[in-house]
Amino acid sequence: MLKIDLHTHCNEDPVDTWIKHSPKELIDHSADLGFDVISITCHNKIVYSESLQEYANEKGILLVPGVEKDVEGRHVLLYNFTQEEIDEINDFDDLRRIKQEHHLVIAPHPFYIYLNPLNPRQISLLSKLEKNIDLFDGIEFCHLYTKRVNKSNKKAELIAKKYNLPLVAGSDMHNLKHMGSNFSFLDCEKNVNSILRTIKNKKVAIYSRPRDVTEVKNIIMFFTTSSLKQKIFNR
Repeated sequence: MLKIDLHTHCNEDPVDTWIKHSPKELIDHSADLGFDVISITCHNKIVYSESLQEYANEKGILLVPGVEKDVEGRHVLLYNFTQEEIDEINDFDDLRRIKQEHHLVIAPHPFYIYLNPLNPRQISLLSKLEKNIDLFDGIEFCHLYTKRVNKSNKKAELIAKKYNLPLVAGSDMHNLKHMGSNFSFLDCEKNVNSILRTIKNKKVAIYSRPRDVTEVKNIIMFFTTSSLKQKIFNR
């Protein structure tokens, strides 16, 4: 059984430039938490190399090449694409043209409304998910919820059931301490093709722990203050 997190970020992210931990620090932390597989999914940039995979191998970690791509202004998780392919994708028709059998596409936090006053644009798929549902191989069960407030994930569950798609839990971590409450298990061989195929075959088990209110407030405050520091620094 493989413990996996396919939604993480590091300090090589070209958009969230305030992230502090390096790819190697992320790999070290993932190993400490008992993960077998992770994907570093920075915004629009694939952070993956043979040397980084060799380092991960020493820690017992398999890296799945991934990216969180802006498609028509909305976030989409893409796996096993090349950077050249990623750079060609601007809209969903581009993704439809480029996507092949060895690729995997997951809808991250599809129904979360992001109301950051410092960056008010909407990044979640919302209605664009069903309009382009033919492109998606899975839907993310998001980490940011409590026992009482989980409406967005419940809607994701309904859409997954409606279209017979698997739910995949990931941390969307931008801070190492936010990792470990939301992840997936796969029973398959430890290689990229087997992992992607198993997800497509809907053989995914998720582990997810609701956060308490204080945790949610701290995470929201972390993102807000980090975004503010980035805005001030970039002036």
